[in-house]
Amino acid sequence: MSEIFFSSGEKRIGVENTGVALGYSERFFHQRTKRRSKTLKALWKKGFSGEQIWVKIIRLGEDKREASLARTVSLRDFVKLVTYEAIARRFERCELRRG
Repeated sequence: MSEIFFSSGEKRIGVENTGVALGYSERFFHQRTKRRSKTLKALWKKGFSGEQIWVKIIRLGEDKREASLARTVSLRDFVKLVTYEAIARRFERCELRRG
């Protein structure tokens, strides 16, 4: 998972990697946070901002000219998303056991 650290101390995670870290596809973040989704509304109630920032990643090594762009989300929002998913999964498992 790509973590990005800024000189200000802020830590961000690449949006595509949020789903991969949870065992989902790279589209996971976009699916969960699309406008008017129930998941997004629930996340907002938990303090999720959803703010995404594009950052330029400069690779260190022999070819220092190589760079790429990544859309990122704050570590705080990532933790809120992980927590929400963990609770939702646990609830789903309990419902399946009852059924």
